Amino acid sequence: MLQAAFWLLSIAVAAGVVIGLRHLRPGGAAGPRWRLGGLAHGIVGIAGLAALIIVLRGPLRGAAMGVAGFGPAAAWTIALAAGLGLVILMLRRGGQAFAAVVPVHALMAITGYVVFLAWWALG
Repeated sequence: MLQAAFWLLSIAVAAGVVIGLRHLRPGGAAGPRWRLGGLAHGIVGIAGLAALIIVLRGPLRGAAMGVAGFGPAAAWTIALAAGLGLVILMLRRGGQAFAAVVPVHALMAITGYVVFLAWWALG
């Protein structure tokens, strides 16, 4: 299940990077195709979070390397990013609120992913 969490979260991060870069281009990511991509990004990310939570319910990982707390920290941070993703979905019309939430969502998601990678690699 740990490998599933790794791959699902990695795919979600890669998709988020593509969507984010697309939005930075003039004209942005518009249209139903990109909305479906964003929805798929969210579903894969939440599936990765669910897999991570299942792994956290198992035996303790990373205590010998001092990273046992990284798994729960990553799960909370990724859960916050998922919640912000839902806010983005509700604010999809754009505007200043949308522009403020997207970078915070990205920051939380990347932070959670990096902490997860440290826990995954050292645990």
